[in-house]
Amino acid sequence: MEKITWNTDADTFRTKTEEDTKSKVHRILGINTAESVAVNESRNTAEGKEASKRAAVILEPGTEVSTVASDKNRTDFTGVRQLSELYIETAKGKVDYAVLAVGQGLSRYSTDYGKHPNPETHDVLKEWYSDDSPYQYGNPQK
Repeated sequence: MEKITWNTDADTFRTKTEEDTKSKVHRILGINTAESVAVNESRNTAEGKEASKRAAVILEPGTEVSTVASDKNRTDFTGVRQLSELYIETAKGKVDYAVLAVGQGLSRYSTDYGKHPNPETHDVLKEWYSDDSPYQYGNPQK
């Protein structure tokens, strides 16, 4: 079982198992959140900062999760963040964090690194929460 050790922002997290000596950095597949911690501070937005605060409540350090690495263990453009699915472990089963994040308005659905692995979930997210949808967090008139 993995646990959240650090919440970088609403689409990047660190996890660790009891056996791990250091944490793993995950970039969540299927979502893209407005910037909040970019080195170039001019890219950071109020929406991104709010999304990060809300994500930190949902996935606070110690939250039990499971991750599934993308096909071929790909990383994002940084070469550091493992592209992964992230599931929150609950008493009633696993909750897909990407679905939760877009449903809560923290992120938009993005296929920049590939589609959601579940075709039905991909179709719903694409229809309601993609760049083409009429509503995005912080920009209801898009």
